[in-house]
Amino acid sequence: GIRGIMIEPLFEATNMIGVDEDIDFMMLFKTNQGTDFHFIRTGDHYYQGVRKLIKIDNISVLEGGDVVITGSNGDVLIAFKETGELNEATKQLTKGDVIIAYGSIKPSVKFGKVIELEKIEIIQLIDIIYENPKCPKCNHSMESLGKNKGYRCRKCKYELNDISKVIKRIDRNISLGIYQSRYYRHLTRPIFLEIKNDSEKVEKIYLPLLLNNLKNARILD
Repeated sequence: GIRGIMIEPLFEATNMIGVDEDIDFMMLFKTNQGTDFHFIRTGDHYYQGVRKLIKIDNISVLEGGDVVITGSNGDVLIAFKETGELNEATKQLTKGDVIIAYGSIKPSVKFGKVIELEKIEIIQLIDIIYENPKCPKCNHSMESLGKNKGYRCRKCKYELNDISKVIKRIDRNISLGIYQSRYYRHLTRPIFLEIKNDSEKVEKIYLPLLLNNLKNARILD
């Protein structure tokens, strides 16, 4: 069979194939391969596809390089080391970032139900964090005494009531966009793949062309 994402090259290829016998028939059909079809109808059961908005609560890198993401709603996502760019991208995420997670639900002995990631779309990156203030006496970090109760220095124990967290701007080594595993399922749509809907062309243009090609191949003689 000949596969492609555009119809014209498929028809051209039929004239390039050398055969020693008459062709019985040819068929043109539309497939869902490479279309992300498994993310159209998603669910929450094991082995179903899932597409979900996730606000990052925690990122941890396991021994061996696998990345575990915990969402603010309790979801657990895994990007295995073998996924390449996807795995590296998840290491750059931090608490507060927002992504759309694409993957499938799998059982896990350690985490229970997890989302095994195929790709993520980063839609929001935080660029500021809030830190506890430094002690004005010894310049060591302070700890909170509770909501609206001020701060106390961890070293010299100096206390301050009229002070708040310090806003710190951070540089991010990642940008908004889609990051995908280097290993594809047959339904997975590669980032670089553009698919056009040629349904109308098939009926008006390409079917007559196919019939002509079949005649040239002595199928309809």
